[in-house]
Amino acid sequence: MSRALGRRLRSRTWAALVAWLVLANVAFLVVQDPSADALSEDEQTALTSAEARVGAMLTFSHSDLQADLSVARSNATGSFQKKYSRLLDSIVASSAGREKVTTRSVVTSAGVERTRGSSVTVLALVRSTTTVGSRKPAAEQLQLRVTLRPVQGQWLISDLRPI
Repeated sequence: MSRALGRRLRSRTWAALVAWLVLANVAFLVVQDPSADALSEDEQTALTSAEARVGAMLTFSHSDLQADLSVARSNATGSFQKKYSRLLDSIVASSAGREKVTTRSVVTSAGVERTRGSSVTVLALVRSTTTVGSRKPAAEQLQLRVTLRPVQGQWLISDLRPI
């Protein structure tokens, strides 16, 4: 077999292989269920709720501390709400006013990790900026696992943990 013939055969073999791979991928995409990756209505509602509630729970200002802490408590439920309230009262409330602390937190990205029974777990990336007195603000990125449960028509946070 000549070199030219060998090259043509290899070239045709590669072309056939590439064509087959393209056709296989197109067939997979056509046959694949387009709703398989779609979020359920509950998952979407819980995700939207997490994006709003996490920021509210982690935002407070020394100038309006009691109102901010009340908002933080209202976004939680169950035993987590009790634990979080104790944390707010014992650490945040006692030092935020005295040291003039302001923290602003915003969820920058979030996605549903899993659904179990009536709870939805969301992974969230949060940008948090804290200012203490007249010092320069300090920013940090937080990675959180947030569990939400429906309570009287609202998805409330039943657990929140750093990852």
